[in-house]
Amino acid sequence: MFAILIAITLTMLVAGLLKRGGYLQVPTLFAAVMAGWMLPQIWGLVFRQSAPGNSLNTLLLMTILASLVTYLGWFMATRAKSDPLGGPLPRISDTHLEKAALILTGIALVAFVGLRFAPEEQQVGFVWTGQSTILYFILNLKTASFALSLILLLKKRTPFSLALFAVNILMFIPFVLFMFKRRHLVEVVLIAAYAMLLIKNFAIPRAVVAAGFAIASIGVFATAELRSTTVDEELPDFEKIAEIDFLALSPIYDPQASPEVENAAHLIHTMQITGDYTYGQYTWNRFVFQYVPGQLVGFDVKQQLMTDAWPDEVVYRAVRYEGHPGSTQTGIGTAYMELAFLGLLFFFIPAYFMGFLWRRALAGNYWDKIWYAVGLVPLLHGITHHSAYFFVAFTMFIVALGFVALCLRIDYGARAKNQTRRSRQRRRQFAR
Repeated sequence: MFAILIAITLTMLVAGLLKRGGYLQVPTLFAAVMAGWMLPQIWGLVFRQSAPGNSLNTLLLMTILASLVTYLGWFMATRAKSDPLGGPLPRISDTHLEKAALILTGIALVAFVGLRFAPEEQQVGFVWTGQSTILYFILNLKTASFALSLILLLKKRTPFSLALFAVNILMFIPFVLFMFKRRHLVEVVLIAAYAMLLIKNFAIPRAVVAAGFAIASIGVFATAELRSTTVDEELPDFEKIAEIDFLALSPIYDPQASPEVENAAHLIHTMQITGDYTYGQYTWNRFVFQYVPGQLVGFDVKQQLMTDAWPDEVVYRAVRYEGHPGSTQTGIGTAYMELAFLGLLFFFIPAYFMGFLWRRALAGNYWDKIWYAVGLVPLLHGITHHSAYFFVAFTMFIVALGFVALCLRIDYGARAKNQTRRSRQRRRQFAR
């Protein structure tokens, strides 16, 4: 089955790269993550034969089917005949684009500045605690503000669009250059490529895209070593970076370097021997963890709202397995924990929804292009981190962008009423 998975992954990847701009479509990105991150780790698992029970076969089958349903969801959505501009997602006209970008950037900037001046004890390594977690949560809106500011800049270069774009780039610099946060780097690259394609009709050459995927697949396993080259938010030591043996850190050369997939195998094995599927409890926990601020409602209340359906705890209770600190259980593992093979819905639904957003981006105005941009990284993290990631993360953007659209409609409605009132007054004066 491993050979079948390789064949499916390479087919999806090559087919996507042969299309103009196909490197930004969901099946291609899914296959890129499979080829560069998942397959090397599965190879390590196969080589070491460390997967318990029959979990390896189930993991391989689940991964194969996840690839297929992802393609199916995208295919069905992009070929649908429905109106891509319909539905509940809020829309605004291009005349309000600058105000929308200003509002989003302002909110993110306030969180960014607040985080910069937060007490040092609220930052442990690259993780924030206490009140700073709320600021970091709000700062995630910089994904949308960056996309919108870049679209404005590419649409028309003005002092306003340049300043707005500079502010958004500034908010990404600490996370990309000093902390080597993979998510933020991928966001910048993907959103920039996406904006260039849709606004300037510029497609990155296939050879460059293929090289970028290869470099990313090598660098992704050296994150800890890269972070060790910079301290106290100084520029990284490039001599130390040059000394890193990136190939030696890959699971292809070091079979031990596959903690995430090994975690997924033990999680699947736990479900096979216990049958205690969580049936959405883990997804619920993720929503509560993300959106219920313990600093405001109390951590006891927040804890009571959640169940004990956490993957690491579930596995430890059943088989006494402890994963590597900082590693994930992957979207494949948590999807199986939730609903067994019905957990494939965690891949079909995001792919279908993103396919709808792709059609919306091609058919709509500049605002309509934002939705697909903000969904790219959450979709990929649904593979690498956990199956609920896309649903939890995209909910924030729906609320935030909906709030911005509502503010602009209220402002527009108020101004329209004032204009109507003044027009009536002028008509009455003229009639006199």
